Amino acid sequence: MARILLIVATLVAIFVIWRGDPGVRYPPGVLVPGEPTQTMLSNSDAWQHGLYRIEPLARYDITARVISTRSYWMGRDSNISPLDFAVAWGEMSDQALLDQFHFNRGSRHFYFRPRGEMPLPMDEVNSHLANMHLIPATEDVATRLDAVSAGQIVTMGGYLVQVTGPNGFFWKSSLSRTDEGDGACELMWVEELSVR
Repeated sequence: MARILLIVATLVAIFVIWRGDPGVRYPPGVLVPGEPTQTMLSNSDAWQHGLYRIEPLARYDITARVISTRSYWMGRDSNISPLDFAVAWGEMSDQALLDQFHFNRGSRHFYFRPRGEMPLPMDEVNSHLANMHLIPATEDVATRLDAVSAGQIVTMGGYLVQVTGPNGFFWKSSLSRTDEGDGACELMWVEELSVR
């Protein structure tokens, strides 16, 4: 009997991990009315983070609703950015609107498609969603980022950055809210985090 219970518990755990965190749900309504703020930098000092050189490109502050999170342990990019958040703000932070989309994650990619008719113009949807590759500035920030669940609202402060490392490693943040495809994600050095 104990063996059967262990097998059932293992299968349930596998299902929960595979399915992912169902997240926090809210009643309909725009939860994050503001836009991210981005201030371009010039001639800013770079710094070393382990084996990687971090060069700030823009000061970046964002309050957004987390659609999904994903941790990474394998690959060179996971050494510098162990976590991704897909986030939404403006109209796309409304639960009623989010419920009209399917959201999926691939390796460092974030995909969405409407469940029926597209409820907003595509350019408006694209400009209010982001896939963010996060670089925690400290162990404390890393621990707190790792505890964030889908659905929560986060405020993060730091920099959009360019990273260089051993063996020609190069990774650069997007600096646009309207681009798509490869290179369209934000690579953010996170110094400040609050969650509600």
